[in-house]
Amino acid sequence: MSKNGKQAPYALAQQVLNDPAMDQALTWLIELETATAQQQQAFLAWLEQNPANLAAFDKAEAIWSSQSVRDAASSPKPR
Repeated sequence: MSKNGKQAPYALAQQVLNDPAMDQALTWLIELETATAQQQQAFLAWLEQNPANLAAFDKAEAIWSSQSVRDAASSPKPR
């Protein structure tokens, strides 16, 4: 964990790799951007399958919306 109490990117990546619910939650975050009604129903069913799914999705959504992700997305890319 870093000094400000947030996980370092490497630690977060390791957590995702070791947590199937978190991996699925990140996939859902992307898929929900253009989800059909059928996909939305599948997402809701996935949330109801296991309380860990909801917790993982909430965490993935918070990470995805975090300032550090926005900063990384807007930083200049090396050529």
